[in-house]
Amino acid sequence: MLENTLMKFKLVFFISLSWLTSSSQNVAIIEKLSKDYKICLNKPNEKENCSKYFNLQMDSLLNLSYKQLRLKCDSLQKENLKDEQLEWLSQRDIKLKQNYFFVRDRVLQLLIAKPNDYSSENFEVNPTGIYLLNDNVKTVKGETIGYFGDIAVKKISKDKVVIRFYISKGAPSYNSGTIEDTLAIKHNKAIYSTNEYDGICKIIFTFYRRGIDVRQFADNIRSSCGFGNGVVGEGFFKKKSNRVPISKELNDE
Repeated sequence: MLENTLMKFKLVFFISLSWLTSSSQNVAIIEKLSKDYKICLNKPNEKENCSKYFNLQMDSLLNLSYKQLRLKCDSLQKENLKDEQLEWLSQRDIKLKQNYFFVRDRVLQLLIAKPNDYSSENFEVNPTGIYLLNDNVKTVKGETIGYFGDIAVKKISKDKVVIRFYISKGAPSYNSGTIEDTLAIKHNKAIYSTNEYDGICKIIFTFYRRGIDVRQFADNIRSSCGFGNGVVGEGFFKKKSNRVPISKELNDE
């Protein structure tokens, strides 16, 4: 009977709310839920309800395991864990249609993960790709209001990337700035620096799986980097594509 199966689901689920005491116990709970789910799926006209309850259980366990791991992390590890989780969430709806154990597998992954897995030296990010800044852009009467820009990155060795960075402050001036350079990259971070203009300019590119966090530090924040008047090279550039940029995209043209 459907009611009996669902009662079993609920019983194991309520037990699971007191989990996080032992990894082996946690895995055993998930295995039990998975086994009951498979049995439920084999019963006529019960697949929809079975999937509904199983997904609710996995969502709750996902939140518990994520929060528990996050509590053990330092500030940088928390950022990397969040980055990984948001990347995973962006794939969830599509992957879940292909694999109904997609959420369960993520819970198991979080259970065995350690905070050190999310330290800068261990958290792997592929910087190659195309990135866009357009979070707050509006178009008013054909004019682009707000900062916009893009970044093209190509990893050329274990510790070097070619980067072309462009940013504009939008209407009415459309003043902009561009950087094209080969930079050293270490622990998912690359730093551009120059004293060619009005003082010292430093721009830090921190790579995440979802994008690049760009921060500018300068003696004169509005001119030291050689950008157009009033342009500040900052923002979070979301990853649009993992593809390798062509030569034209890496050149300041």
